Amino acid sequence: MLTEINLGGIYVATFAWHLALALPAFFALRWLLTRLSLLPRLWYLALGEVALFVLVLFLTFPLVPR
Repeated sequence: MLTEINLGGIYVATFAWHLALALPAFFALRWLLTRLSLLPRLWYLALGEVALFVLVLFLTFPLVPR
């Protein structure tokens, strides 16, 4: 069940916290994989980036309190 987190009187959905944690991690990981020349070797670059973002997003679920 999804709940909201009270942030100074403003209720924020927990999914927003997941996105806030996943985006910097995704950009750092994408930069690292591009720097190592692993990401450009994918057949479909956009599909690989979406899959990487979904993986990082779901790895944040244990980090955010319910």
